[in-house]
Order: sequence, then structure tokens, then C-alpha cells
Amino acid sequence: MTVVELVVSEAKVWARGATTHWDVVPSIVLGSNNSELVVGEPLTPPTQVVSAVQYLACDRIALPPRMPSAVQGLSAVLAAIVDALRIPAECDRFVVVHPTAWGQRTLDLFASAARQFAHEVVFESCAVHASAVDPAARRSRRTAVVEFGLLSTTASTVGYDVNGTHVEAVEAEPNLAAAELDSEEGRRQLVELLTRLLADRPVDVVQVFGATNPAVRDAVSDAVESVCGTKVPLSHLTGADLARPIPTGPTYTPRIPPDPAAEWMQPLRARAAATNAVDRRPLYFGAAALAAVIAAASIGGFFLLGSSTDQPAAAAVDPTTTTVRSSSAPARPTTTKAPMPATEQLGRVELLIPVGWHRAPATDPTRADLTPETGPRQRITVIQKPLTAGAGYNEVAADLEALIKRKPAGTVSEVARDVVFAGRPGLSYEERPADGSTVRWQVLVEHGVQVSVGCQYAAGGWEGVMAPCEQVVSALHIRP
Repeated sequence: MTVVELVVSEAKVWARGATTHWDVVPSIVLGSNNSELVVGEPLTPPTQVVSAVQYLACDRIALPPRMPSAVQGLSAVLAAIVDALRIPAECDRFVVVHPTAWGQRTLDLFASAARQFAHEVVFESCAVHASAVDPAARRSRRTAVVEFGLLSTTASTVGYDVNGTHVEAVEAEPNLAAAELDSEEGRRQLVELLTRLLADRPVDVVQVFGATNPAVRDAVSDAVESVCGTKVPLSHLTGADLARPIPTGPTYTPRIPPDPAAEWMQPLRARAAATNAVDRRPLYFGAAALAAVIAAASIGGFFLLGSSTDQPAAAAVDPTTTTVRSSSAPARPTTTKAPMPATEQLGRVELLIPVGWHRAPATDPTRADLTPETGPRQRITVIQKPLTAGAGYNEVAADLEALIKRKPAGTVSEVARDVVFAGRPGLSYEERPADGSTVRWQVLVEHGVQVSVGCQYAAGGWEGVMAPCEQVVSALHIRP
């Protein structure tokens, strides 16, 4: 089984495979062609380099002229990690140690990106994992964990009982960065954060993750001492510490001397000798990703400017949803293998086929028609056309405008330039075939290739086809 372990923070991701490892800044920035996302550049303001993990809960990340979705940004980071670890195909499992402050929506978004590279995703919060790997917390009755993000601070308490290791409470300060602890106001906010968290919750150990600057560590130490006293130890952890395997050690079994032959308590000692020592803390397993896929249906009728081909129509797919819930129970994680999108080649274009859709039999090597398995009649058409030398965005726009003028009035809208759809800027227009359907076209011009994506739907059916259409457009890769 191929397993990749990821310790995820806003500033860095520590990735561990079976034989290799890689630490990378989870940053994204547009490449020189203003289309592809480059991963791993330093996070140095005021450049456009941003952390894909920091903005994972957002809908879009503004990287003009492109606006990739948060999932697309994270997918680029994960793709770079899988490539660096030299994993030739989809791995079986991602084990993800994530910031404790993440809610269900953020976990779902991460899972939707991760399922492109792994069949199952298992999540574990940073607080729970830190308490398991740190020897200082092994005999703790309650542990406090402080985590620093790029611009925020989270503090949580971890408890241990018959139900396992679990997070008891979480307090967050969204506007307190580690760098601000060099000021009196920043130190005051940290003290208030710990005071709120630890009221009526005495702890035996305080762990700190994400603070490497000596001045920051000193400020945290002063804050912990003022809230918890001088007897509570402070333990600093890095991502490399969390990426190490959880120490298990040999099981301790006490040696019992031989029973005296005439000892009348012999039966009691025999029973005690047969009883194995029980560890105080149950083993914790993070929960796994569950995915549910809902397919929808197909329509017919379509035409393209400059094309006389009329092919069977297609169907819409509701967006795939993944539910991932963190659990502290000591049970084994329950996982469901989610269907994976397929990819196919269309000339120099790599094309993603959404889950629940398939490619109709090809009659033209420059064109692909995608139709859903079931549901209302809809279709997504992709046409690629190499451009003549010297032609580019403006020339393609002018050609389209000239063709539209020769069409019957009201059947084709005007061409709109610089329209961003699914994070990809391009040309956009609508067609209205005689069958009453509508085809929305997004035209991309990259690397000397014109790629037109048409999403066709019946009256009032745009919402049904929009999500799979966005998947196709956002995932298009045009080889130079």
C-alpha cells in the first residue's frame, strides 16, 4: 500500500513517502505564460506569491489575469508533492495532519483536491497528533497546544479519557501573528487567549507549533508562565517532529517471581501474572474521507461556428461532494473509495472527464463531446485548433466576430473579451440553436492553440451543467 503522510501548515508542508521526503512552501504564483501555476516560491510580500493552504477556505485566489479556485491552487501543490516523491500513480492513502482550527468545509475542500491523487484521505488534527508524538505529553492528563499560522494563532486543549484522545476546546485569535509578539499588545493578546482557553482547565504540558524565532519562543514562554505558573513544562515542535512516526516502544510486562509452593494466595498471583498491563491512553486514529458522487443527465442539438458536425447530446453532473469528519474515537477510520475523474488527450490538449460523464465515440480528431451517463440532456464539447504562425488572442477574437456577423440575427451573442470562467480568462459568447437549447462558449488561446469549450443545456438548465463545465475548463492543460 502506497501511503503519503502530510503535515500541513500555512507556511510549509512536510511530505513523507515510503522512501523519500520533501518539505515545500505551499505557495502558488502564475508562471511566465500567465496560465500555469508555479509551486514553491518563497512567500515574500509584496509579490503575488500566496499560500494555497492559507486561502483554502476562499472561493477564488486573485492572481491577475487568472483567478484559480482554492481547490485548483491546492491541487497544484499536491501535484508537485506527488511528483517530488516520485510516486508513479495514484497512491492508496493520504494521512493529513491539519491545523486544529480547520472546520468541516475546509476539510471537505482539502479532500476534494486530495482525491485526485489518493483513493482515501485520513485526517488528524495537529493538536491530537502533537500530543501523540511528543514524549513530554505522554503522561499528561491534559495538554495545551498553541499553533501559529501566517497571520493567526490558535490554542487548544487535548484530553485523554476512556473515549480516546480528543480536542476539548479551541480558542483562536485571527489577527495575531507570531511576529506581533515582539510588541506589548501582541503579548497581551496571547496571554488573554491562553487565559480564555485554560480557565477551569489546568494543563500538565504546553506544546508550541510554528514558532522558530527565539524572540517569539521567549514571548510564548513568558505568556505560559504568567497563565500556568512555572511548573508547567513548555515543549516546542516543528513540522519535522510531527512528521516522525509515533513512538510505540515495546510493551512492558512485569516479571513476577515464582510462587512459593505453600503460599495460600497463589491463585491471586497467577491471575495477576496473566493480566497484561493496560496503557493509560487509547490509540487515536483520525477519521477518513467519505465521498458521494451524484450523476445527472443528457440533451441533444448543438452547433458551432464554422462547424457542420451535429452530434448526440449530453448530460449534467452535480458537483461531487466529499464529507470528512474528524473523530477522536479509537476505532479504525472508515473510508469510501471515491470515483476519480478520467483524463484523455485531444491533440495537444489534456482533457478531464468529470465523474459520471463519458466521451462519445470520436469522429473528428480535433473534437471531443462529453455526455453524462444519466439525467437531463446536456453536453460539453471541446474543440482544439492549432493557430497559424503569428496569430494570437486578438486575431482569434476578430475571426469570431467576423463569423458572428454572417450568422442570422439573434442566434449568436457578441464576443466578450477577458471573461474569467473557472479561473481561466478568455473569450466568451453564447449560441442559441433552433432546438431551443443554449451553448455557452469559453475560448482559450494558449501556446499557439485555440481551445473552445461549449456547455450546452436546455432552457433553465445552466445550474445543472455549470459545475462539470467548470471542472473541464479549469483542468484543461495545453502542452507547449
